[in-house]
Amino acid sequence: FKLRESNPPDKDLVEKVQSLVFNSQSDLLAVLLHCTKPSKSCNEKDDVENIPVSYGKLQLWHRSNYHWYLKYEFNYNQKQQSTVSCVKFHEEKPYQLDVAIHSTK
Repeated sequence: FKLRESNPPDKDLVEKVQSLVFNSQSDLLAVLLHCTKPSKSCNEKDDVENIPVSYGKLQLWHRSNYHWYLKYEFNYNQKQQSTVSCVKFHEEKPYQLDVAIHSTK
């Protein structure tokens, strides 16, 4: 872990790749992830409970000089348990991205 890279990885977080979508110029990559993390809720009388929380994550990567760089990462509302259901680039406008979100509540 280096200072300028990112936050340290969360050991309890499980990320599964749902889809990889390239734009028409193949210089942008959208990675759709489904994330699950146990949410710990404590009660004074009870032990710690692990209640799983699931949410969607969308990463946008850009290719430059034969390398891929993570440009944006969107987390879709862990509190309302929203997930990203579909990601699609426009066929004629390579930098237009359409995202569909599904709320589980």
